[in-house]
Amino acid sequence: PVFTFRGHTAGVTSVAVAADGRTLYSGSLDSTVLAWRIPNVAREAYAPTDAVWAVRPGPQPQHVPLLASASADGTVRLWNARHDASAQDKLVATLRHPSTTGVSGQGPLLAAPAAVDWLPTDPRKLAVAFRNSTVLLYDVERATPVLELDSAMTFDGTAATQINSIVCHPTLPLLVSAHEDR
Repeated sequence: PVFTFRGHTAGVTSVAVAADGRTLYSGSLDSTVLAWRIPNVAREAYAPTDAVWAVRPGPQPQHVPLLASASADGTVRLWNARHDASAQDKLVATLRHPSTTGVSGQGPLLAAPAAVDWLPTDPRKLAVAFRNSTVLLYDVERATPVLELDSAMTFDGTAATQINSIVCHPTLPLLVSAHEDR
């Protein structure tokens, strides 16, 4: 079957399917993340405060299944992805780059998040790539960065050398980053 999901009021920037295959998440320039139940296309909304660059559901349903969203406001938000969660119980944590300089493009560091991915080998860890070409691994239980990867070797302080996307290998301790400068 082919489905068309409509509900955003601006361009869609990211899509991801939950590990159970029953939920599709979409992030948009309209500052929302929508969760679509497959196949009945019922939806629910999460409300970041700015354009959403990336969404990624947790790698496996946990006691509280999590959804990560990266927004242009400089935050990564962790959401309770249970469909029966009340609106006030949806936001679990907000992660930020340790440096607040340059959030949302206000300075040379461009420290807004560009991409997120869960570490399948350790589902308590979330990798976050920032526009300043840093990649941080966060412990989601403590909502704190635990490791910075050496990823900014070619970053020159401009968007021309930022990270656009990341992906974690499903079985190896390997993270691949895609940079603007090829």
